[in-house]
Amino acid sequence: MSAAALFAAMLVGCGVSDGPPRSQSQGASAGAGASSPPGPSAGTLPDGITVDLVQNRSDVAPRRIQVAVSNESGETVTVTSATLEAAQFVDPMPWEGDTATVRPGTRANLPVSLSQPDCAEAGTPTPATVELAMTLADGSPVRAVVAAGDRFDRLPALRMEDCTGVRAARIAAIAASTPPVIAQDGDRLVARLTIAIDPTGADGAFTIESARGTTLLAQLDPMTGELVNARELGRVVDAASAPSTIELDLVPNRCDPHAIAEDKRGTIIPLRVGFAGDPAGESAGEPVGEIAVATSPDVAAALYDFVRAACAE
Repeated sequence: MSAAALFAAMLVGCGVSDGPPRSQSQGASAGAGASSPPGPSAGTLPDGITVDLVQNRSDVAPRRIQVAVSNESGETVTVTSATLEAAQFVDPMPWEGDTATVRPGTRANLPVSLSQPDCAEAGTPTPATVELAMTLADGSPVRAVVAAGDRFDRLPALRMEDCTGVRAARIAAIAASTPPVIAQDGDRLVARLTIAIDPTGADGAFTIESARGTTLLAQLDPMTGELVNARELGRVVDAASAPSTIELDLVPNRCDPHAIAEDKRGTIIPLRVGFAGDPAGESAGEPVGEIAVATSPDVAAALYDFVRAACAE
């Protein structure tokens, strides 16, 4: 099972090239001949071309990120290739498209699939870089390696999510693959979703502290019948644990017409977890991250049907 889940630290964009650091907007190299017209040299992007990383809500579940190429240069450029690299991922991540035309004053989003996380190194991750190849309006080819900005600070969060998931997955597999049981509770419908926990027998332990609601589904406290921001669980999982389940009572979090049509991750259940004796200094059982439990396609479809039915009442 693929567990997603890792969060926090700040990235600072800085120029990267084969030599000393250089900015993305740096001009032609000093060694250019006097008779040559001004323009970018190899390893340098034209002034006004910048690169940022953006992860939209629709990118989270399929594990991808957008390489956003913005053009304020005054001329049309055509991107021919882009490859993202970051120390927190095992492999380089290429854009699979052919070409993208970026006119002045516009931006092109180039989706790349994220590689498997590299959780071996602790501490603050290093800035990401993008190797970008493009053709200028006059037909000149340019290739450069530049530091990519992280517009919403998603890389530190991704590292925390991914590595929390990797660490927990060594100890137990967690899945939501059984369709929910729908029942009437007074004047409302409730979906009871089962989360299965299957320990691997590996050393280590973690505590599932709580389950949060999503943009689509709210957590219901079965003891009080009240809606809660997080359902407290306190389930300890270790090598000696037997396979077990957690049952979550869910109700719609929203019933507006676009609730399902615009949903991107409303069926992905966030579990807050803590690790005993965490090397980063947290006390035993203190929450250190979240695991995003993605429901299987049939479970997600059943939850959407439930929301439609419950909102129609």
